[in-house]
Amino acid sequence: MPRARIVGNVVLSAATRLTSGYKHVFDSQCGYTAASRAALEAIDLGGLFPRYGYPNDLLSRLHAAALRVVDVRVRPVYGPHWHSGINFSTAFHPIPWVLLRSWGTRIATETRARWRRAAAE
Repeated sequence: MPRARIVGNVVLSAATRLTSGYKHVFDSQCGYTAASRAALEAIDLGGLFPRYGYPNDLLSRLHAAALRVVDVRVRPVYGPHWHSGINFSTAFHPIPWVLLRSWGTRIATETRARWRRAAAE
């Protein structure tokens, strides 16, 4: 994996851990996602951010639905002629907004849950 990709991945994964609420997910940017049918039915798939940044948005929506997420190790393999379409400009512009929305979704969900618990007591 190219060095710049590793650094970007580590930084973005750390930011995603903070904003999504899933502090145990190490590599949220690998691009491989598996989900149960129940999980997919619990979130609005049509509202997911459509480009680079969707893993961040997906995690916040899964957290809002109170679903369990596990981190599975995947070994990245880059062939000799592999070229990524992701660069600084394609990632930098949308990512802060996706992370901000992720954080807002988490805070709103946690606040609603606290209100419901307080009302039930």
